[in-house]
Amino acid sequence: MQIIGFVLLAFVVWFGFSNRGDNTVISAFDPHALVMVLVGSTAAVLVSSNHTTAYRTFLCLKELVPGLRFFGRTTQQMEQERDQVIALWREGRRAQALQAAEKSRFPAVKELLDLVLHRAPEVASARSSWS
Repeated sequence: MQIIGFVLLAFVVWFGFSNRGDNTVISAFDPHALVMVLVGSTAAVLVSSNHTTAYRTFLCLKELVPGLRFFGRTTQQMEQERDQVIALWREGRRAQALQAAEKSRFPAVKELLDLVLHRAPEVASARSSWS
């Protein structure tokens, strides 16, 4: 990845010193600036990353595209499962809450109930409720 990044950096330097043509107005919105920012940013990511982290970085950029927001949907699903476990726990249906947490595909929901079970003894958990 670093080799590709260095090649892109060399291109950015060459492109930065190249002639802009007849356009003498320098703007943040001209095609020259767009190439410099996008290719320069890509080169910086590639130079400082290995192939796995570069791939993850570019995958995270899809969060900027409205229809491709994977993290937002996943977060909502996790919050729904967490709310379900909390509601079952508050209702006193601890066995169902434990089953729901064990069936969860999110480790955070499983860890939530695990922490509650190992922190509070039976008497304390019967008196208190989650807020």
